[in-house]
Amino acid sequence: MQSKFLHLFYIARTPIHVGSGSELGIVDMPIQREKVTNFPKFEASGIKGCFRDVFSKQNKHLTNIVFGSDDEVNSNSSCMNIIDAKILFFPVKSAGTELFYWITCPFILERFYSEMAMYKIDYEDIEDTHNDCAYYSFEKNNREESKKEDIILLEEYKFKLHRLNLKSNEVLNYALSTLLKNIPENTLYISEKLKSNIIVISDEAFKFFVEMSTEVNTRIRIGDKGIVENGALFTIEYLPAETIMYNFISVKEPIVKEKEKEYIKQSLKELQYKYNENHNISDNLMIYFEKELENRKYVQLGGDKTLGKGITRIVFNSTKRG
Repeated sequence: MQSKFLHLFYIARTPIHVGSGSELGIVDMPIQREKVTNFPKFEASGIKGCFRDVFSKQNKHLTNIVFGSDDEVNSNSSCMNIIDAKILFFPVKSAGTELFYWITCPFILERFYSEMAMYKIDYEDIEDTHNDCAYYSFEKNNREESKKEDIILLEEYKFKLHRLNLKSNEVLNYALSTLLKNIPENTLYISEKLKSNIIVISDEAFKFFVEMSTEVNTRIRIGDKGIVENGALFTIEYLPAETIMYNFISVKEPIVKEKEKEYIKQSLKELQYKYNENHNISDNLMIYFEKELENRKYVQLGGDKTLGKGITRIVFNSTKRG
């Protein structure tokens, strides 16, 4: 049976550390990154663990069906498929009139568009955002004379205005439309800023910023007696607040074994009755997942939760259902 897909966006409200473990590089505890591009990512296992923790507090039985059971005797595998979350928009401070801009690049936009097609995400009433974004390329010759309105500053780097080609403009509009469609009214400021403060830069310039403009904090480790331990100084990397990531989730028909406990079958029947008797089990499990996310709205991803890190706004788009 064909899986149903859910398209999720993750808007960082506080800095996020989804770590890759300790390393011997410049940063002791870096964030997770793609092997080839070195762009930030959230691995699917971490996202799944976060969702499982959230859902287990609501309905343990349904959690075991959706995310898999830890019971060695009556175990069942997860019926939810989650892929790694990839970056879509990265915030960079501006030395100009704006507080910051979101940057992206042609590679990110093309990948986003191709994945939408690959997962056959079908949306109704996709509206044109009518954004006025333009393509900016890295200004290598800072002494070149340009009109003031044609120049923008990201960090201390100068970018010169170029027209965005038609194909890139269509892809960017599609990406923004899918994101803005379900952003709630209480984030109106962010919605309006997204329409006017997106900048498409070159792939190389984007790679530079996501490598060099993350937050790196120096931390100390306190010993048992409340005294700083000798040599216990380390650095930790965070994705900055307002970073926007995305991924896809699907739910397949769960395999209910004959030896499994009766309450699992009963939970499935109750779920089917609660939402729609005509829907199959996988559709109803997806509806259950959506409803819980809609009620929850925020989750905490990654480490340092006790320090307020990782608070993330979840925005999702659903596939059509007949």
